Amino acid sequence: MFESNRVAIVTGASRGLGEVIARVLADRHYDLVVGARSAGALRDVADALSARGSKVVAVDGDVTDASVRTDSGGVPALARMLESAIEKHAACAAAINCSGFDPGPSSKRDLNV
Repeated sequence: MFESNRVAIVTGASRGLGEVIARVLADRHYDLVVGARSAGALRDVADALSARGSKVVAVDGDVTDASVRTDSGGVPALARMLESAIEKHAACAAAINCSGFDPGPSSKRDLNV
């Protein structure tokens, strides 16, 4: 059970902006549920966040994939992140989405940029 009154969910936390935001939140005494596609990199970030004093739950998976896969227990990654936050703490103070995805070339053609 998280002891902090502040819990945040950060997607895309294994690198880049998501990692930076997770580190800033850890420095501000947030407990964290972090997610990313890269399990190894996410584990490294989770260990670094724990070393800063935060309680951390790491959930690997692609939050842009809503399909149900057996390797995740039949639950999409984003749902697993939310369940972890609720299971460990009754509330979530912040949810920050830093996961990136490429919608593919057909979507890019439809944009009027």
